[in-house]
Amino acid sequence: MLNSRFNTEALQRSWHRVSERLRTHRRFATAVTLIVGALPALYMGWFVARYGVEVPLMDDWEMAPLIAKAHTGELAWKDLFEQQEEARTVFPKLIFILSGIDGHWDVRDEMMFSVAICAVTSAGIFLLLRRSGLGIVATALCFWASTLLIFSPAQFELWLFASGFPSFMPVLCIVGALLAFEMRWSLGAKFGIAALLSTISTFTLAHGMLAWGLTFPVFLAGHRPAAWKRWAAGWCAMAAAAATLYLYGYRKPAHLPDFGPAMPAVDYIQFFLTFIGGTFAYAAKHERVALASAVGAVVVVLLLAAAGFALRRFRDAEFSRRVLPWFALALYSALSGVLVVLGRGGFGVKYAISSRYVTFSLYALIAVAALLAIIASVMRNSQQASRFSRALLIGTMVLVAVGGTYLYVSHFEGATRVLHSIWARNRLARSAIVFSPAIDTSAIIKRINYPNPQLIIARVAQLDALNIIHPPLVKDPRIAALPHAEADERAAAGWCDAIVPTYGDEFRASGWATLNAKDKPADAVLLAYETPERGWIAFAMSDATVRRKDIKKKFRNEDLLWSGWAATFRRDAVPPGAAISAWAVDIDGPRLYRLKQNAPELKL
Repeated sequence: MLNSRFNTEALQRSWHRVSERLRTHRRFATAVTLIVGALPALYMGWFVARYGVEVPLMDDWEMAPLIAKAHTGELAWKDLFEQQEEARTVFPKLIFILSGIDGHWDVRDEMMFSVAICAVTSAGIFLLLRRSGLGIVATALCFWASTLLIFSPAQFELWLFASGFPSFMPVLCIVGALLAFEMRWSLGAKFGIAALLSTISTFTLAHGMLAWGLTFPVFLAGHRPAAWKRWAAGWCAMAAAAATLYLYGYRKPAHLPDFGPAMPAVDYIQFFLTFIGGTFAYAAKHERVALASAVGAVVVVLLLAAAGFALRRFRDAEFSRRVLPWFALALYSALSGVLVVLGRGGFGVKYAISSRYVTFSLYALIAVAALLAIIASVMRNSQQASRFSRALLIGTMVLVAVGGTYLYVSHFEGATRVLHSIWARNRLARSAIVFSPAIDTSAIIKRINYPNPQLIIARVAQLDALNIIHPPLVKDPRIAALPHAEADERAAAGWCDAIVPTYGDEFRASGWATLNAKDKPADAVLLAYETPERGWIAFAMSDATVRRKDIKKKFRNEDLLWSGWAATFRRDAVPPGAAISAWAVDIDGPRLYRLKQNAPELKL
């Protein structure tokens, strides 16, 4: 007991000495804090620049008609206000339209916009920490933890997805409003800015309406201005007007489960806890739901303990001002979780660890870190805090830091591996779309790009006619119609290892292909048969990417792991006796490279 007490007091003295020394070099310490905190943002920016693919996916295709209408002058207000799933995505639609205003719709711009939104949000978190009365060391540690979480690869569904950026916008609006309340502006200006940001949040995603309850009401509770009832009434009136406009003509999408499904209370609780702890789900290889729910339970317990501590000091206006922004962020995660469990609980608890939800839940973890730091600073300066309570808090903080670090490191590799597989899938999807007029790639499009391939083929043809997408669609199946060459081990390399029968009249070709000049796998592989009159004619495209550890090891390049390919085709797709060849695709050209093969002449 005496040893534990001694260690705790020694740790407190060491922390105090470091803080005092850094306080004398505040500018240098701040610069170091920001530089280190920027590293996760720079990494994710590099990752998106390297692995982002210029191909619309899923919800992105809902923007294609709007971009086309904007170019033909047919865009109307109803197009912007029209419901998309459960949301009124007015502001995301405007951003999509602006991204293609120069005549080229490159969805990688929206991917980089996601990184930019998160960078601004991180800067806002740093400023909130500065205004929370924390020391330099505590501010730096909380900020670094925040940036690691905000730019976590656990959000793999969104980083390489153009329509991912709206998911990052509501919390940016909330953080922006919370920061506005700390400025020396008039109350009317703060009210107006918060109302504007809450409106943007509302018409970005469905749960964006939470901003109305987590911005100006937080300011009223923390700052307690005169005539607060009048300001509160005005705020409620604006929130009601926004909600009324949002719900005007609203229709529940038929394919979604019932809101508030009938299921046991324990399932609701588990779904919610799994949602809250979903950031670290991929730290486990198998029991991901169990791990996420355990982490979620710890986070909820810590938040409830912090709330109990804060309630006993609610009359302290300065303390309330320090902690309320963090409780607002925690409530953003918690209320988002409530909405998700009510709206998606019918899909089962595994749905709670969906990567797209990490963007909403991670702010509960950030809030825990900030609140623990604030409470520690209060207890350090309090004469009423017992040595036991101080030791308990420090022990809790150490366990949270060590456990969080272990889980973060454990989840990083698994989540990054998924991002690489998404890169491979997206490159194949882009190739399937570009070659869709020349060969039948509808099955590939349906499986990895959009459930209605004919709709996408029609929309991409419309965009191609307006010269909005690059490269232009390939309409001629002849290999000679495109730039092509032999795979010479410098620009490209690869083999068609085998063509084997599978079921009935189906055959399966497989092998590997790399674009060595670009240090990446081939985007796809075309199969072609030879005719005397027209030369090589493409008739099928690879429909799967395959992990090839041997190729990664051969070239000593981690990016070449997904260089394997496979293609399925029917016997009647090839004329009897015709020779068959395989061609690696560099879709940026497009340019083709003939792969080597295990037999001098491949035939069925």
